[in-house]
Amino acid sequence: MANLAFQLLDKKKHDRKAFDCNELALNVFLQKHANQDIGHHKSRTFVCVDTAKEAEILGYYTLVYEHINLEVLPANKRRGFAGSAPALLIARLAVDRCFQRQGLGRFMLMDIFKKFLTAYEVGGGAGIAVNAKHSTAANYYGKFGVITAPDDPLTLFLPVTTVKAAFI
Repeated sequence: MANLAFQLLDKKKHDRKAFDCNELALNVFLQKHANQDIGHHKSRTFVCVDTAKEAEILGYYTLVYEHINLEVLPANKRRGFAGSAPALLIARLAVDRCFQRQGLGRFMLMDIFKKFLTAYEVGGGAGIAVNAKHSTAANYYGKFGVITAPDDPLTLFLPVTTVKAAFI
């Protein structure tokens, strides 16, 4: 994955129409809404590209900050926070169907973890939250040490300590 790079989505540079991850909602978001959200400062969408063919989007993820309700987490994971806490939310993560099952999702998650830890050094935060679209996605994130909300198996959380441990 030496030739891969992450770039902020640029509608003039990246071919959004050719991307297909087999999830209509994720395809439509990339094609029609991601660039608008960047322009309105709502979120940031990063695309993974091969540096030799920068127009082709291999995968993408969208990040946004939000306060998460920590009441959905087990009590031992809420220590030090009252009610809610700032977290980086992985709003979307998708890999083009031609590149699935090749480790690209993990590669993108490691980039998200790095971005989070950089921001954490400046402004703190409780961790990374994920609202999984379905159980298949939730199971995928389970490989990375997420905590699942007791009442909602699609609400996931990675405490900062888990994110840091990914690099030890």
